[in-house]
Amino acid sequence: MAKAFDQLADEMADAELGDARLSRRLGLIVGAIAQRPGKSLPKALVSSAALEATYRFMSNDAVTPERILEPHIAATCVRAQEAACVLAIHDTTECEFAGEPREGLGRLSERRQGFHAHVCLAVKADDGQPLGVFGVHTWARPQRPPGRKKRSTYQHKTRGVKESDRWGEVASRVEGMMKGRARVIHVMDREADFYRLEAQLVDAGAEFVIRGSHTERILADGRTLEGATEELVTRLTREVALSKRAGSRRMTSHPQRSARAAALVVGATTITVKRSWSTREAVGPEFELNVVHVREPAPPDGEPAVEWTLLTTLPTRTVAQIEFVIDVYRRRWLIEELFKALKSGCQFEKLQLESAAALVNAFAVMLPVAVGLLALRDVPRTRPDARASTVLTELQLKVLRVYEHTRSLPLKTARDAMLAVARLGGHIKNNGDPGWIVLGRGYEELLALESGASLGLQM
Repeated sequence: MAKAFDQLADEMADAELGDARLSRRLGLIVGAIAQRPGKSLPKALVSSAALEATYRFMSNDAVTPERILEPHIAATCVRAQEAACVLAIHDTTECEFAGEPREGLGRLSERRQGFHAHVCLAVKADDGQPLGVFGVHTWARPQRPPGRKKRSTYQHKTRGVKESDRWGEVASRVEGMMKGRARVIHVMDREADFYRLEAQLVDAGAEFVIRGSHTERILADGRTLEGATEELVTRLTREVALSKRAGSRRMTSHPQRSARAAALVVGATTITVKRSWSTREAVGPEFELNVVHVREPAPPDGEPAVEWTLLTTLPTRTVAQIEFVIDVYRRRWLIEELFKALKSGCQFEKLQLESAAALVNAFAVMLPVAVGLLALRDVPRTRPDARASTVLTELQLKVLRVYEHTRSLPLKTARDAMLAVARLGGHIKNNGDPGWIVLGRGYEELLALESGASLGLQM
């Protein structure tokens, strides 16, 4: 665990911020936050001088999210090149900050303030190991003047620069960085199902898997997308494990569900998408996409049925190719885990910085730390035979072997090491895999024990 975070601090210290002192400060900040990911800035930075320097750094006009993340993105591209085939997983999250209004924050809803962040996470295609961030785009919606009514959907979609442009902008940057270096497959959820983006990706020769949301879409042959999928012959059946989902009050498309094994039937076809009436982009009048339709014919009583309509440029001629499309889309949940690592593990939304500019810079600082947490928690899942020394230092392992609460635990594999760290945070094995808060708490305890052991060796 410490190895990955030490590498991250060195990586971020290479940022070109126009001043070597700012670059060194960034490395120190990242290192401190990585060592105490669940703590507030005052507790993570320890000294008042370091804390004051961090506040000045976050509010410095010369510091921008793009400059902060530049060395991390460059290192991510190198790791992606070594992996040969990677998934670029895109999604957007709301970053909400409670309390008094803060300078520059926008409207999330009538009574909530914050900003939006669109992130592209790079992961290995074969095992889902997180490699880093490919790109980030942040923005804040302007506060609505008192008494002003909400614009109609049509006005919102056709006026000037659209928020939805972020999908294509980030994807284009990824394509430009990785062209000729590695195979990249873009993975996006339902919000990305719109003609302008799909046409742009097809025109660029990009590969993608996008979950369809507009089943009423009229195809070139006059059928709807829903009609085309209803006619499919089952190509394969498959059982997949579904994780528990709490549901969302704001997103009715994500209803609550229990963890279970779902028996799915899968079909595939090819469709021709005709040009959207609302687009003015210079793209062809129509293009072909492959469709993989996944459904659960007999869900348990009271549980929502699984149904995915996946639009893709990947081939779907064989059963193996269809299964690959499904496996690619199932990796999408990793970006949701990244946001949990950022908000729960790093406690990002608890920051008390007073301006949107400082908060966005803090987002860029903490995001690679969250990727590190995600990768470290995921090693036992993606590489079950990895040695414990791949995630913890030798001194940390020695501490765990003699500490009264962990000395009876096995410490051979990375999973053993993570469970031992979680035990320090109060995790009970029968409760399943540890969550972000427990892991953060346990790692903090391990660092304290390691520090004591290190001092003892020096005496």
